[in-house]
Amino acid sequence: MTTYAQTQLNTAVVKTSEDVADLKLTCKQKDLARGLSIVSRAILAHSTVPILGNIEVATDRGRLRLSATNLEIGIQCWIETQISQEGTTALPADLLTRMVSSLPQGVMTLTLPTGSRTLNLTCAGSVSNIRGTDPREFPVIPGVEGEQGVSPHVIDAGQLKTMIGQVAFAAETTTTFPVMTCVYAQFGKETLTFAAANTFRLAERIVPLPGSNSSPFSVLIPARNLLELARILPSQGAVQIVVTPQRNQIVFHSEQAEHVTFVSRLIEGTYRNYQLIIPREHTTRAVVETRAFAAALGRAAIFARDEMKSVRLTLAEVQQGMLSGTLTVEADDADMGNHVSTIVAEVTGPGQQIIFNVKYLAEALDHIETPQVVLELTRPGRPAVLKPMSEMAYTSIVMSMNTAKKA
Repeated sequence: MTTYAQTQLNTAVVKTSEDVADLKLTCKQKDLARGLSIVSRAILAHSTVPILGNIEVATDRGRLRLSATNLEIGIQCWIETQISQEGTTALPADLLTRMVSSLPQGVMTLTLPTGSRTLNLTCAGSVSNIRGTDPREFPVIPGVEGEQGVSPHVIDAGQLKTMIGQVAFAAETTTTFPVMTCVYAQFGKETLTFAAANTFRLAERIVPLPGSNSSPFSVLIPARNLLELARILPSQGAVQIVVTPQRNQIVFHSEQAEHVTFVSRLIEGTYRNYQLIIPREHTTRAVVETRAFAAALGRAAIFARDEMKSVRLTLAEVQQGMLSGTLTVEADDADMGNHVSTIVAEVTGPGQQIIFNVKYLAEALDHIETPQVVLELTRPGRPAVLKPMSEMAYTSIVMSMNTAKKA
């Protein structure tokens, strides 16, 4: 199995002495500081590979390219600059980032003298000389070119950020089963599906993805890497997505702002058929106000102090003389006391009482932004389904505890 780390280190040797040249350019301090803050997210505090503690600084088609990698992810960004001499170097990430961020806003000059590895950095009367290292040791980070004849998939940055947030939280966090720490990404002819699951919950989001000319395929992306991607993506604009020909890396590229490229390694393995977990039928259905439900869970969480952080949900049908049904949220603690919240709900089906872990239920609800949410129950011990009251193709599953009695 070829890992992302192996690919990075192996491809590093393709750089030659022709890639290393003198460097001289000017740029804005705020642009360089912003770019360094983005790529620094790929730097590990204590790496066993010395070159990985550096940021590659290189001219690239009229712009300044900054690159960093930890062999799990790679990040590049491009900033506007005035180039007098093309060149490249690799500089200590922490030192460079702290130095640039400490400078006042203004125009900066970066100069790498002939035959030297020490970068001269001047700005507003301040002069710094930062000793670098041979950039030929720096790993190559792939771009979005992909396979010949295969165009990148294109998605809106804001939509991608939302998808990541709605799904990645449900992935496993322990590394015992690496496959389950991933988000399952399925690229179809017209749709993109993200799904993640662990023992207690599952989340699935489907969005349209028109214009693809490739055959459907699926990959496993570490959830923590996608969460890192979401932190640096802009809120709007197109994002290109391509899987490298070796199918061991996935590349995301945004032309907005700093023109960011984010590369993540992919995990090999077979993802379980999570569709079997999603209930296809329900016994009781309730429509409730999302904020009211979230607030009730928040209050109940204060009293849910047992090992399972259990909270009881009771759904009651419409009673004679009432306009609607109710959802009651309860939690109690032998030492502290108890709490009960009752909110209005449109209930269809027989009344039920089921116990959940309040943390898992609240986190699932936190990723539903519509004014109303649909809650579907079958019976104690079976998963509950949470969906937005809209056309959005989003499903969140939370396992219940088989310790409640029917109301």
